[in-house]
Amino acid sequence: EIKLSHRYNLDLTVLRLCVKDYELFAPQFQEVALNVLGLIFKHLLRDIDIVAHLNRSDYFAVILPCTPPEGAHVLSNRILQEVENFRLKPFHDDRRIMGMNVEIYDARIYFEQEEELIRIFR
Repeated sequence: EIKLSHRYNLDLTVLRLCVKDYELFAPQFQEVALNVLGLIFKHLLRDIDIVAHLNRSDYFAVILPCTPPEGAHVLSNRILQEVENFRLKPFHDDRRIMGMNVEIYDARIYFEQEEELIRIFR
């Protein structure tokens, strides 16, 4: 996708999503939280979008072909809203709900090669 976006001057945006305080989740809720995120991604993303669950359990990458950063910003707000709407309480303190952090990268600016994309997710 990175090569195609450069070759044909196509928009390509990457979201880096991090589950807040995942290491503090009660162990029985870690898999539940990941399943909830899978449902949210399935509901909100297009067939051409690519989701990767990264080496760290709390990180995801979403590659959005033909999507400008503005469109990715709208999508990231929808993802955050859906996560909040689930009201999942995975902590030992059940007053806290699951949340996420999102970073948005315009791949045509930040990444010349695939290796650069991989680097930000280590």
